[in-house]
Amino acid sequence: MKKIGLVVCVLMAAGFWACNNAPTNVAILKGQVDDYKNDGYLLLISEKDGENVFDTIQVQTDGSFSFEVKGSKNSKHGLYLEYLGDDDRSVINCYMIPGETTEVNITGGMQDVTFFEETTRRYVSTPTFAGVTQKECEYLNIYPIHEYKFKNEDGSPVTFKNYLSQIKERQIFLREKLKGTCAEFAEEKNREIDAMPDNRKFVYAWRLERDGNDASQDVDFMNYVNSIDINDTINIAGRDQSTIVGNVVRFNLKTHPELYKDEPEDVREFCYIRDYITNPKVREFLADFEMESMMIMGGNENLIPAFAVYKEISNNSEAFKRNEVTFNRLAKLLPGVKASDFEMQDVKGRKLHFLDVIGKGKVTYIDFWATWCGPCCTEIPYLEKLVEKYKNNPEIEFISISLDNDINKWHKKLENDQPTWTQYIIPDNFNSTFANEYNIRGIPRFMVFDKEGKIININAERPSSPDIDKILKEYISKNR
Repeated sequence: MKKIGLVVCVLMAAGFWACNNAPTNVAILKGQVDDYKNDGYLLLISEKDGENVFDTIQVQTDGSFSFEVKGSKNSKHGLYLEYLGDDDRSVINCYMIPGETTEVNITGGMQDVTFFEETTRRYVSTPTFAGVTQKECEYLNIYPIHEYKFKNEDGSPVTFKNYLSQIKERQIFLREKLKGTCAEFAEEKNREIDAMPDNRKFVYAWRLERDGNDASQDVDFMNYVNSIDINDTINIAGRDQSTIVGNVVRFNLKTHPELYKDEPEDVREFCYIRDYITNPKVREFLADFEMESMMIMGGNENLIPAFAVYKEISNNSEAFKRNEVTFNRLAKLLPGVKASDFEMQDVKGRKLHFLDVIGKGKVTYIDFWATWCGPCCTEIPYLEKLVEKYKNNPEIEFISISLDNDINKWHKKLENDQPTWTQYIIPDNFNSTFANEYNIRGIPRFMVFDKEGKIININAERPSSPDIDKILKEYISKNR
């Protein structure tokens, strides 16, 4: 059996009613890890006031575990159980109700997984559920990424009508799987199923473009695009819905390259919002949303000109005030600017500063991660390959910096993986000076600095990117 690490995330789903009225605020999570070798761990991540709280679940030597999950009376909890093998990590979703017990028995093995027509072999965990919430748990563990068909065998694109019929088939499938779940759970998931067509229609355009086809040639798709009123507030009824009008903007810019052709891509979007959306409420909401989204990713060399146009559109809202604070911070972190410093420590517990390890005559590629982050751990094997490939190149160095709260878990992960590149940790997680200075709201995050410690890219490509080798060589050649 492969060595394992199990990460359990409990998230309070605020605003929902529970499926029963049990007079308690404790739900029980219990189960069994198949062939447990006493070398794994369970990490419980609970959401409280928008922040993650971590607890460790004790696994017995026989692989069994039992844990009390406390929560408000008459509330539902979403529980995410991540199972880490040596090669990859997969996710198990558990549904918990105060006053009830959720049971999950876990087995696992290597399987072929296909995503975007590419098949990779990865470690996949298989859960078996029991208890009152069995049906809910089974529904949550339906593979979230459905492979819709976007091109025919001859390479021609499927029609928009065909794509919508595939979505309808998926809706029927999911509703069938909801049978037997409690009323409140089914009601919530049915709302998500109802929203699937609107949330996925523009995926048709982006996927056709990826395959070298053009959605603008499909009459039905263009009728759909032209039916959307970008000045109607119904299309900004919530953060999820804001993408409808935003997608129209991006699609129109894609199909009309002559618009603002002398402006960078990010700036074009704000110019379009400024000039084509006349409803002030829609215009300001979308501009605020798009600027926030741009800065969450760390910004880029187009941030300053994009913010200048954004400021013409929205300069009074509370969202603008928040974005302006973030912009003023990120403007100090654009390419060519000297890196901002922060404190961290090495594997021996010695404190040092970020500027002590970058800007030493090499390009530095840095991975910001944590042991509890599934996507972070997925990138580690790819990073390992990069390190091996460039191990004899004196012009580049690779560093990993963990944001783990628990230093012991970080050490255990390093002991298991035995990485050959330098490792550091910032134990304060997202509350650290680093996270605030660099606007880190999610990981993994990759950054590149030049040989003088100046920023090249604070939102760099992942190690798993198919173009990463080419990109790194460009960084190196420009910094000789």
